[in-house]
Amino acid sequence: MNYNNYKGKVVERWGVILKGWPGKKGIVNPGKVGRVAEVKILLKALTNRSCKWERLTEEGLQLRIQDNMVRQASGEQVYKGWKVARRKGIKSAKTLEDVGEDVDEVDSS
Repeated sequence: MNYNNYKGKVVERWGVILKGWPGKKGIVNPGKVGRVAEVKILLKALTNRSCKWERLTEEGLQLRIQDNMVRQASGEQVYKGWKVARRKGIKSAKTLEDVGEDVDEVDSS
């Protein structure tokens, strides 16, 4: 699952949400949940189905897409770009949006 771009790559693409995720951090990679106690809380929520996938209505999906676009336009990073792989000749990994290039255009010499 794409935890870093959950809103764009999961919610908007598939029209589903993960409802009931415990904790204050929001939906994150389980490896980044935190301490053992927090992981146990997540496991219990998934096991007893208080945290589960729920399909959005078409209207609900459209409202989420609009909200995400407004938040992105106001400066919140809702949609995260892909990183360019580090290769010889590239000083640092930047998102494709930052580089302004297509992957095929990156010099791999």
